[in-house]
Amino acid sequence: MKRSFGTRVKSSKISQLIYLVLLLGVISACSDVCTDVRSYIYYEPIYTSLEEVRAGIKNNPVEHEIKNPGKIYYLNGNVLINQPGEGIHVINNANPANPQYRTFIEIPGNFDIAGTGNYLFVDSYIDLVVLDVSNFENISEVKRIEDYFPSYNNFGFYVDPNLGVVSGWKEVEHINEIETDCYGGGYYEPWIYYRGGIMMDAAVSMEGNFTVGPGNTPGIGGSLAKFTLSNNYLYTIDNSNLTAVDVSSPTTPILQSKINLGWGIETIFPYEDKLFVGSNTGMSIYSIETPSNPTLLSTYSHVLSCDPVAVQGDYAYVTLRDGTTCMRGQNVLEVIDISDPTQPQLVKSYNMYHPQGLGVDGSTLFVCDGVAGLKIFNIDDKMTILDHLLKVYPELQPIDVIPFNGILMLIATDGLYQYDYSDIENITLISTITLTIES
Repeated sequence: MKRSFGTRVKSSKISQLIYLVLLLGVISACSDVCTDVRSYIYYEPIYTSLEEVRAGIKNNPVEHEIKNPGKIYYLNGNVLINQPGEGIHVINNANPANPQYRTFIEIPGNFDIAGTGNYLFVDSYIDLVVLDVSNFENISEVKRIEDYFPSYNNFGFYVDPNLGVVSGWKEVEHINEIETDCYGGGYYEPWIYYRGGIMMDAAVSMEGNFTVGPGNTPGIGGSLAKFTLSNNYLYTIDNSNLTAVDVSSPTTPILQSKINLGWGIETIFPYEDKLFVGSNTGMSIYSIETPSNPTLLSTYSHVLSCDPVAVQGDYAYVTLRDGTTCMRGQNVLEVIDISDPTQPQLVKSYNMYHPQGLGVDGSTLFVCDGVAGLKIFNIDDKMTILDHLLKVYPELQPIDVIPFNGILMLIATDGLYQYDYSDIENITLISTITLTIES
């Protein structure tokens, strides 16, 4: 009896163990369902076919409103203003005191510009395109490198390449509570990939976050540029790569090298035989003594901030700012000694309001400081720059600048402003073209 009883007890324990295992399995399965109780806005990608994109470049001579301007570029007496995602406005600037609107070049998915002679290099979503602009009113496409930017516009999330490129995002619903399997894309605060789209915390806005140089004389870009030219080479950056393209024959560009730089790459600035690359985390200096293969010399690190760079002589000037796409950070101007490019050293850091683009010419530094306006400094003494404020224009909300031959070309949220600073003691506004801001 005892043995029989003992057997029954053992059998009962085994049954209990099986039951517990099954119960844990059910609990585990249930735990794979996560509930998010916050309020969300769901964004769904809008696709445009590659066929439509690649047939979309054309002149539109009708004067367009310039809305929410992007990059600014100077080429052959013309100011080029990017309309993010749509194309380029061309302003005849032969007389900066009387600029004349020339044409609008429609370029689907365009954000960046560089040019030399009669050729312009532009992005069009995932492609790099070469345009003949010997006549801006009758441009022609002469070369296209397809899939040059293969990860364009996915923001780290999966998009279906069979549907084309993501040309926009639409809000489709508000979600107060949603269950997920905890593995379908996971969290990437403040964005969440979900069912082929992006969910965002209702407190975070999608607006503004995703908008992802006759002869052979190259043009001049602003400090926010991602394209630049040096020694017959085009250098481009995306979020993580630096690419070198031989454009000694602009109609037949030859890809030479692609270097992975990590993540959060923001801007590129050429100076002499070097490239200065700004990122969320610092400034990297590359030698281009061998133009086809940029070589890293050093990296100067700082906190996580957006990071345009301007360089002159032995000093680099870097503005850092916080913001939605820059996550956390600080708002400062940093002066960095680059006399030894392998060991850049911080000279001085100055507090700013919310600086963006900047430019330097001789002893003068121009800083676009958000709603605090355009600030102009004498920089002879690197240790006391704030004590040598020459002029401030608080009525402006400047984005970026190009100082050239005594003329400052400034793109602001509401217009293109040009100043004559040839007499630094008597800076004069000489022209304005009013822009339109879309709400």
